[in-house]
This record gives sequence, C-alpha cells and structure tokens, in this order.
Amino acid sequence: MSEHGAVKLVIQRFRTASLLIAPNETVQVDAGNSCGLLVYVSFSKAAETNKSAVFNAAKTVLNLSVLTKGVWGDGSGTASVVDLARELDSKSKGSVGESEGVPIVLVPQANLVSKVKNSGKSIQYHGQVAKSIGEELFQSFVRSVELIALEQQHIAREEEISEPLKKALIDLGGAPSDSPPSKNSGGGVDLQIHRCPLRKCLEIQPFTRAGMTQGFL
Repeated sequence: MSEHGAVKLVIQRFRTASLLIAPNETVQVDAGNSCGLLVYVSFSKAAETNKSAVFNAAKTVLNLSVLTKGVWGDGSGTASVVDLARELDSKSKGSVGESEGVPIVLVPQANLVSKVKNSGKSIQYHGQVAKSIGEELFQSFVRSVELIALEQQHIAREEEISEPLKKALIDLGGAPSDSPPSKNSGGGVDLQIHRCPLRKCLEIQPFTRAGMTQGFL
C-alpha cells in the first residue's frame, strides 16, 4: 500500500505467467532464464488528489527486492527489477542479438480497495475511485513505470537523460534521478514494450536491445 492507502499493490514473481483477460483472450509471458514481476494495482479516492502517490507506487514496483534467478530459499538472494535488468544488460554488452530483459505485467484490479465486514458476509467498495478516474490513474501508473524504467536504463548505460524525459517525470509527480555524464549522447533508446489488446495489462521489458528507439513521448 502506498501513501495514505492511495494505491494498493499485490505483487508476485514468476518464471512464466498466463493471464486471462477475456473469455478467448490470454496473455502469455515467459521470463526465460530471468524472473518477472506480476503486479495487481488498485486506486482509492485518496489517489485522485495525490499524483505523487501513483508515481511513488510505480517506483516501488521497480525497486522492490523480490526477484530471484534461483529457487526461493536456496540462498541465491533477491534483486529488484532495476538491479536484475542492469545485471542482464551488463552481461549482454558485446553480444549479438537481444538481451533477456525483465518482464513486468501490470494488471488493474479494482477490488483490492474494499472493506470486509460481518466476518466476510459483506464487502464494501466505498473507497474505490470511479471507473473513468481509475482508468486515468492506471494509465498514469503504467506511464510512470515506463519512464522510470527508461530513466534507469539511461543511468545504467551512462547515457544522458534528455530534458523531455525529465519534464515527463516531473509532470507525473516525480523527480528525475541524478544521471552521470553522457558517454554516448547520440544513442537511441532500447526500451522494448509489449501491449496486450484493450490495454488491460502491460508487459514491459526494460534494458533490452531491440524494440522502440527514440520518440518515447
């Protein structure tokens, strides 16, 4: 849960994930030799006037140290999406083809904001935002995850963070991180993004070698 209960998250790690988004429509995600993150997100009425809470929730998703390349409890330790993506990206330098990336699947799940009463005999949803507002907040959350991942990718590669990206982060309620001096300011952006139909969920693979370049705004 984020600031003052404005955003609620349920997070799971996965090797492979299958998400049913319609009776005949399924999204399949395979993390390969890496590990992915499945995130269910919901917004309370407190999020309507707290833009920074949505941004900070997105930052939490990328920084939370819950991923592991081994089996849970085998002593291999945990890492965040950013940490694991940096490791994979560093190992892929000089190699031919695409790096693995770290898949993230974001799913809007309104009923996370609820109140169970009478020993489970009734559930109230008075704290939920209206559907139209929830859709706007979810898109802001998705955008925040995208741009924070993109910012961290530039930092990991010692590339300069552009002014449009800094402005976009501020507009979303955040603040740009300090970036090191650029060694290759003319390089393109290698953030690969896969969207499922109806934009009900989003798979993001930061720090990959293929995908969209430039034009992220």
